[in-house]
Amino acid sequence: MAPSRQSETVYVLSKGSVEGEIYAAKVVVDGKVTGVCASAVVEINACGLIDGTIESDDLSINKSGRFYGTSKPLAVKKAPPESKPAVDNKNSDEQFTIIQQVLDNVPDKLSFQMKPEIY
Repeated sequence: MAPSRQSETVYVLSKGSVEGEIYAAKVVVDGKVTGVCASAVVEINACGLIDGTIESDDLSINKSGRFYGTSKPLAVKKAPPESKPAVDNKNSDEQFTIIQQVLDNVPDKLSFQMKPEIY
């Protein structure tokens, strides 16, 4: 089971080290992170190092910061669209009337004229 995304900011301080997964709204790294870092905003500061995978749409790396690994867009799961009934019961009488009017205007016999094709 994947951890849920948090709404807080996670700070990895200069003497801090994380091995594993970080899921947060924002991650600021001054220490070392080894593993997965999934966040809307990821900042690697001058003393920071991430070795692993970053999933983020907003990544900034200080020119002295280091990143080894893979970076990809943040994967956000969307809720499935609401299913709508095939027929809206409120308007079903109105829809039936429109369909009946169309059918009343269709001629009993349809004729088609085919043009001979020349090869």
